[in-house]
Amino acid sequence: MLVSNLNQVDLISLSLITMSNKLPKPPKQEQRKCVFCKGLPLTREHIFPDWLKSVLNIDFSLNKVADRTSIDFLPDKVIFRPDTNKKNGPLFSHKLLIVCAKCNNGWMSVLQQETKPILTSLIKDNNITLTTDDIAKLNLWIVMTTMVAEFDDEAKKRIPLAQLREFQDNKQVPKNWKIWIGRNPPNNDRHTHIHHDFIEFESLQYVKKYAQTTMIIMGNLIMFVMSTNSNKFFESYSNNSLQYLKQIHPSSSPIFENSSLNWHNLPSIAEEEILNLRNMLNILDM
Repeated sequence: MLVSNLNQVDLISLSLITMSNKLPKPPKQEQRKCVFCKGLPLTREHIFPDWLKSVLNIDFSLNKVADRTSIDFLPDKVIFRPDTNKKNGPLFSHKLLIVCAKCNNGWMSVLQQETKPILTSLIKDNNITLTTDDIAKLNLWIVMTTMVAEFDDEAKKRIPLAQLREFQDNKQVPKNWKIWIGRNPPNNDRHTHIHHDFIEFESLQYVKKYAQTTMIIMGNLIMFVMSTNSNKFFESYSNNSLQYLKQIHPSSSPIFENSSLNWHNLPSIAEEEILNLRNMLNILDM
């Protein structure tokens, strides 16, 4: 018989194959869906729009450097985890596979096109006057870009997915977000992305509070964002350097003169003030 001609090694191999055929197959990993609408298929989305290459003087020989710092507030200690992440290519070359074709080519593309002339003028430090409609569009672009950029390092992502889906539905700045803009000194080609995240644990398994701050610098434009589920976080951020930025959301206090904002009326921010904003993130109290 055929079996009698098999050696011991063959029999063991045959037995293992038979057993493996009877074992239940592991469940298939769920296909990733669009972070905004749960749609498919996914397409690659630039973290920062490709058209910025023609606006900024980007050196493509440089590597992408993103400053990402995490602070975990545990019940018995605080863990500070600074991280400077380097990737091939300039900051604005990186793409992420997180949004569907419908979102990418639909409302996200429309928002990019509507905001492009506003951003271009601010980046180049043109003497323009921003209307309330310009500010509204700029706020939405900053929120969308901040949300997408967090996925460049998902271990440090703090904005809840529910906020992304709500944003896609209503196109409004989510609750507990604050947004500032400011002017870099003239003739500046800097392009930087700084992201810090914070977590306070009620226990080792349960996150009680979270927050994230993002600073994006593109040429002469500085954008600064905070989002959190803790009002205490906002209260603790009493940084004098914020006085050099103009808060554009929320706009409960009058920030515009005659419903507009003249860009050149904002003071240029000194380098030391930018460093103060960056360093202040490391000593916040949740």
